[in-house]
Amino acid sequence: MKSVVFNQGIIKAEVPEIPVGRNFVELSTEQALVDGIENGIYLGLIWVRPGTILGGIGLGRVRDVGIDVDQSIMGKLALVMPYSRSFGGIGTETHGVLAERAVVPVDSVVILPEGIDERALLLPLISMALEIKERVRGGSVLAMGTGLITRILADLIGDLVMVEDDGSSRNSAMERKWDYIIVSTVRGWARYLAEKMIGPDGKIIIPKFMNSWPPFMPSSSEVVYPTVRKDAFKYLDSKESDKMIKNFVGKSENVLASIPTPKPGVIVNVKKSLS
Repeated sequence: MKSVVFNQGIIKAEVPEIPVGRNFVELSTEQALVDGIENGIYLGLIWVRPGTILGGIGLGRVRDVGIDVDQSIMGKLALVMPYSRSFGGIGTETHGVLAERAVVPVDSVVILPEGIDERALLLPLISMALEIKERVRGGSVLAMGTGLITRILADLIGDLVMVEDDGSSRNSAMERKWDYIIVSTVRGWARYLAEKMIGPDGKIIIPKFMNSWPPFMPSSSEVVYPTVRKDAFKYLDSKESDKMIKNFVGKSENVLASIPTPKPGVIVNVKKSLS
């Protein structure tokens, strides 16, 4: 089975067929979103077990299901989210979607309405941004990292201040204390500095995609997990979403050439990329 795996680097490889466990779903992957997680693996900031199939967010058709999974979802269009409560990170701690046939835990799968397009790949990140917005109740807000979650938050929180992933703009941000700090980069310096920059009653919010990451949590911090919220569909159809996608999401038919990503996210045609 053709796949994109980590093995002393990110490569294409033939891997054995993966059996469909009792709580798993097999999909024929059509498209995937590569973003900061795959960039982190490429740069060595995130460790994954050699041989792991990469790709945390994907779209595809359900081909087969385990014995404990509802058979009625066979043939349905499905979104794979980047995290499973039962098994951890998709494409990091368990096999991901960058394969001809992806086998993923059922609790990472959301059945979508027919007719929805590739923009649905952004639903988990939009949902996380909406959850973060709800937790921010006034005051100053700093986002560390300029990935897709931060770009969506910039539309939702008007006075959001951003620090680049490379830390080049962090000096001015360090001159004050913040009420809220969102750590949306995998780079370790961000969590270290967030603890020093948060105000006495402040809150650090960390999007969480893996059980094993982050390796340590700053004090005064809480996590947000990927979900698909109903109000995320409304944002997906908004002018703000169209503008964000145009500016910060690319498209590709070559997954290896898309990592590291030239934009915060890249939608990859998996079928063409693996053909």
